[in-house]
Amino acid sequence: MRKFLFPLMAFAIITGCNEKNTSENRIPILLNSGVTDLTKAPVENNSSATVRVEGWESNAAADYTAASTWQSSAVVKAQDTPAAITLDPVQYYHASSDYDTYIMGWHPVVDAVGGVLAFNGDATEDIMVSNVVSGNKDEQIGDALVFRHLTSQLRFLVKRDATADGGLVIKSIVLKGATAPLTVGIPDGNIISSQSFPAGLNVPGIAEAEIVADARQAGDAVLITPVENNTAVTLDITVGLPEGGDYVYENIAFTTADGALSAGTAYDITMTFKQKEIVLTANIVPWNESDGSVDIY
Repeated sequence: MRKFLFPLMAFAIITGCNEKNTSENRIPILLNSGVTDLTKAPVENNSSATVRVEGWESNAAADYTAASTWQSSAVVKAQDTPAAITLDPVQYYHASSDYDTYIMGWHPVVDAVGGVLAFNGDATEDIMVSNVVSGNKDEQIGDALVFRHLTSQLRFLVKRDATADGGLVIKSIVLKGATAPLTVGIPDGNIISSQSFPAGLNVPGIAEAEIVADARQAGDAVLITPVENNTAVTLDITVGLPEGGDYVYENIAFTTADGALSAGTAYDITMTFKQKEIVLTANIVPWNESDGSVDIY
C-alpha cells in the first residue's frame, strides 16, 4: 500500500518579556500553515487536505479513550516524500520532559470521542488515519506522520464497441453488498462499524449521457469498506435504450487482480457495452497499481 508522509518538525524556543514565566523554555511544534477543506472525495497524489491532529500529554502510556490534551488542524499534501506542515493553532510540548506528547491525525476532520472517530458512512469520504509519533521538549519528534487510506476507491467508466447500437444512455450504477466505514478506532485505525445499504449504494453524480466509443467516467468515485473477496460486491447497471425505455443489468460481478477490494487501492472499472453483452475490465490506478477483468453476458 502506498503511504503518504506528513512529518512533524519541532525546533525553536519562544520567549518574551511579557510572558517570561509562562513561555520561557516552551518548545512549539512547528509546521507549515494553510487552510483548505476537502472532506469529500478521494485525496489524490499532489492534492491537499485538511486533517485533524490531536495530542495526548502523559507521563505514562497515552490513554486514547480519554479526551486529548489539545486539538489542531493542519493542511497536508499527498505525496511520497515528507513535507513540513503547521499545526493551527500552534501547540507546545509539556514544560516537563517527564511528560511525552503522543500525536496522531486523521481525515476528514471529526472529533475523537472515547477513542472512536465517527464519520458519515455515505461512501464519499476518504478516511485516513496516521500512525502515532511522540516526543518531549528534550527529545523532540523526528518521525513522520504517515497517513493511510482505510477505504477502497471505485471509479466507473463506460464505453461501447463497434457492435453496439448508438444511443445507449448510462442512467445509474448501484453497488450491492458494499458498505462504507462509519466508526474507526484510534490509535490502531481499525474500522469498527460500517454503514450498509439494503437497497444498494447508488454511484453519485451520474449525468445521463450517451455511451460513446471513448471511455468516460460515470459519476463520482465511491469509497467503500475493503473486502477480502471482491465477488461480495456486484453491480446493477441501468441503461436507456435507443428505442425508448430502460434495461437493467442485474447482479453483475467483476474480478480484480488480487481478488479483493483492498484498502488504499483505487480501481478503475471500465464497462464496455457490446451488442449482446457488457465486458467489464478493472484496472487499479494510484493510490496502488494492479489490474483485473471480467466478461459479463
